Amino acid sequence: MAGVCTRVSALCKTYNPESGSCLTCYPGYYLAGGACWTGNDPNLDPNCNLRSITGGCLQCQASYYLGDNGYCKAANPLCKTFNISSGNCLTCYKGYVVKGTTCALATSDTTDPNCLKFLPSGLCSECYVSFYPSAGVCKQVNPLCRSANYTDGACLSCYPGYTLTKGACIIPNIYNQQAQDPYCLSFDESNKCTQCRQGYYASNGVCGLIDSQCKIFDHSQGKCIECYQGYTLSAQGCGLQAQTIISFC
Repeated sequence: MAGVCTRVSALCKTYNPESGSCLTCYPGYYLAGGACWTGNDPNLDPNCNLRSITGGCLQCQASYYLGDNGYCKAANPLCKTFNISSGNCLTCYKGYVVKGTTCALATSDTTDPNCLKFLPSGLCSECYVSFYPSAGVCKQVNPLCRSANYTDGACLSCYPGYTLTKGACIIPNIYNQQAQDPYCLSFDESNKCTQCRQGYYASNGVCGLIDSQCKIFDHSQGKCIECYQGYTLSAQGCGLQAQTIISFC
């Protein structure tokens, strides 16, 4: 107003001294029509976590990555971890495998669903918690291990009441102080196991764990003969049946 002083908006960080229009705003406000408004500029990406001085996005919020056009895009929800620059899946949740740039359902022709990372050959190099890779296939770590070596599955420490012997946790025999296999039901004169508990098989006098997906197995070798519904028998054991691959753009 000519000849009269007019108060400048308190929301203006800088302003035009002639017109009183805001030129820049304080954090938490955006500039539109020469005034500062509360909230986010509708023209700015709402999924951006950090912006440059010019308004371009530098870092996206969790579960988003910066696309080629400078806007944040949602990452594949099946990705456990992903490349923040390209959005390509790096690892997947259990039951899925990395296939190209996305995560797809694990099938019996890929490998077992307990694998976290696969080699180009299709063999497993890293398994989920409580499993370890053996000859490219994930096997369950002895549940009596308090801590274990996830390279070979050997126990490193045991829970109270068990003794660590040659990489395994076993119950000490209080009568002759010789350790016995806790999964064994019957021992021979040389203290070797001849009969194991349900879910285990005797191999060289020691009880081994049977694949939990096996419905019927060979008691002498522990190999699966028949799998439960939803799993298919292969050379590696029981794996998820082949299904239609699900992926997300």
